[in-house]
Amino acid sequence: MSRGLGKRVPDAIQLHLFARAFEERLIGLPVRESEGGGLGVFLDRQHSDDPRWQEWRHRTCARPDAGKMMEDAIKAGVLPVWSYFTEGPVELDHEALQEINHASLACGVYKPINRSQPLEGVPLWVKKEDGQIFSSAVISELYPETVPGKSTSDLEGKCQRWLEKEFAADTPGTRSDFLEAARREFPRLSGRQFERAWGRAAPKFGRNKPGRPQSSKSPRR
Repeated sequence: MSRGLGKRVPDAIQLHLFARAFEERLIGLPVRESEGGGLGVFLDRQHSDDPRWQEWRHRTCARPDAGKMMEDAIKAGVLPVWSYFTEGPVELDHEALQEINHASLACGVYKPINRSQPLEGVPLWVKKEDGQIFSSAVISELYPETVPGKSTSDLEGKCQRWLEKEFAADTPGTRSDFLEAARREFPRLSGRQFERAWGRAAPKFGRNKPGRPQSSKSPRR
């Protein structure tokens, strides 16, 4: 496969622009007690009731939190990443992106510490729909009160069993197709619950492999 040409991936946004938008989305949400991890604990020792200081603390902690969530999601294959090669748009194997880091998120190009990585220097893109699914899933987990009637893990288990049934029947469709169908099947299912169900069901049927042929047909309702 020839190196990326830097062309635009259809229906996608450059990784660094998505990362910036995701950070701002988290910053726009209420302060969480646990945000920032050790940094948050350190800053709390400098506590001030000044609203400007509180806003600064929130922004300072939310940014690294957002970056860590994106890095972990990309490494786990939860947030698919694409690039454009001479053959056309290609979803990258998440196993080849295990050195994704802040530098990569900041510039939208894969910048591993080990410069000999095959994908070093490749422009990175996130499909707009995948980005929306990821963002919604994260927010529903961090702020469960924003999901009316959020269900228990039983709903997640039902979704997993439903996915396995669809995969066993070799039902065609993309991850987004199945998310849309799952939400019709289980109206209260959150994005994160779907992602966890998908993460357990898809590998059993090879549905988590990059480059799997996609179909315009939707999963059965």
